[in-house]
Amino acid sequence: MSLTTEASPAEAGLAGLTAGDLAAMREAAAAFIDRVSGGRTQYVWPDGRPHYMLPAGQLADQLLPAAPGTGEELLTAAGQQAAWLAGTVLAAVWFAGGTGTQTWRHFPAVAAPGWLAALPLPQPATPAQPAALLDSTGPGPIERHLDSATLRAAYEHRPRTRVLEDIGHGQPASWAALAGGYLTRLSGGPPVTSSLYESRHRDDTLPAHPDAWFGVILQVSGRKDWYLGYGLTDPGQPPPAQVTTAAGDLLLVPKNLPHRAATPASPGHSRHLTLALDRDHG
Repeated sequence: MSLTTEASPAEAGLAGLTAGDLAAMREAAAAFIDRVSGGRTQYVWPDGRPHYMLPAGQLADQLLPAAPGTGEELLTAAGQQAAWLAGTVLAAVWFAGGTGTQTWRHFPAVAAPGWLAALPLPQPATPAQPAALLDSTGPGPIERHLDSATLRAAYEHRPRTRVLEDIGHGQPASWAALAGGYLTRLSGGPPVTSSLYESRHRDDTLPAHPDAWFGVILQVSGRKDWYLGYGLTDPGQPPPAQVTTAAGDLLLVPKNLPHRAATPASPGHSRHLTLALDRDHG
């Protein structure tokens, strides 16, 4: 995915969406833009450049213009959730300067508590749901399990962050698959996937590392401490920045930016979604 600050989605991607899809995404994008901009007509990019904006609704129309040939369609509950997420992500990435930026961004209180509570999330025991434990000290950084009993036993033996990987896989009507499909189609890039991370205070997890994708993190419940910057892996660089995400917050982590996460003592647990955009091939 290569969303830029200048371009709108490709016409080919828009042509595959219905009028209902686009309207719901435009509404979410406009709400995000209006919230973040505070109604201002001038916005400053992360690199300090001033940018003069259209009103939120007009800008959302530019990001997601109507495409010829789209038909009317009533969205399912999963479709509505997916459209909200895709429209919000599209607007957030645009605000950040595109997926090529090297500046992380934190947007507080983007998702309402009621929206988060209504979002269906898989459990480790979900049949055929790939799950993994993240490790900083074991023989490998990722220990995968397909059996929920084995996963539970491994976690109890040594508590580590649990990841339910690609939660929309094999469930084409789920919000996760639909949101991934919307964002993949709009970008014309690699498939966009969603994974769910669960952890408790003092759970082991990955050490500081970069990812081969642009990460969009939505905090679902609890809190998470994040440390971001090249100083994590290079002592010659400035110290890393630190930010805490609470339920409803959105955090954008640029591709290849070193980061690590920890679950604070209060409230002692965390659940967050990560959407992987613009993933490197191979």
